[in-house]
Amino acid sequence: MIRTLLLIGAAIAAYALTQNHTLLPLISMLILLSLWVVSEIGSFYRALPPADLDEHEYHHDF
Repeated sequence: MIRTLLLIGAAIAAYALTQNHTLLPLISMLILLSLWVVSEIGSFYRALPPADLDEHEYHHDF
C-alpha cells in the first residue's frame, strides 16, 4: 500500500514539475522515488528465507 502511495505522489510531483519549473516538485519527486526504492529493498530482504546457522565452528588446521 505504501509503495502505491509513494508512486502516486511521485507521479503528482512529476506532473507538477511539468506545470511549474521550480525545484520543489523535482526535490519532492526524487525524495518519493528514493523512499519507494528503500521500501522495495526492505520488502526484498523481508522475503528472504532465514539464514541457517552452522552447528559447528570452523577450525583451521595449519
